[in-house]
Amino acid sequence: MSTREWPISYWHYTPSASSPIQMMRGALKCMKCGDVKEGETVLISTDTNKLRIAETLAAAAYGLIRKPA
Repeated sequence: MSTREWPISYWHYTPSASSPIQMMRGALKCMKCGDVKEGETVLISTDTNKLRIAETLAAAAYGLIRKPA
């Protein structure tokens, strides 16, 4: 299929913005795949235009590593 048949914008999918609540399921899955345990330190490195993703990952990590009161 050539680009003459389809507009170029068709090939560049841009998803709509997601809320941290919607991203939390994936963030928790990332933390579990990384085998994050209570009491560990987690480093999250990001680009400035991906802060929402980093904040959601941080919230998921905090939920797994914090000690219950």
